Amino acid sequence: MQGKKPHGDTYDRRPAMPSARLPPLPASRAVEMGGAREEVMPEDTHGPDRSKIDMSKDDEVKYWMQHLGVTRDELQKVVDRVGTSAKDVEKEFGF
Repeated sequence: MQGKKPHGDTYDRRPAMPSARLPPLPASRAVEMGGAREEVMPEDTHGPDRSKIDMSKDDEVKYWMQHLGVTRDELQKVVDRVGTSAKDVEKEFGF
């Protein structure tokens, strides 16, 4: 069988290419379902909810401080008074 070509006309002497697979998902981001893994998408994949102001998230607080031109304390006082609705907070600051 020496010299016999396995498939096709020529031998393929190129090195095998590494698999294009992605690394495995962390356990907290994957769910085992019937033996197959499916990625669980985080809830905030579409960006922050601009209809609410979440004072526990620094990036959102910075956004609202810049947008409204106020300090963190001023923003916190208004959120405490009128709630987390962005429209209500904007109205309170005259927007």
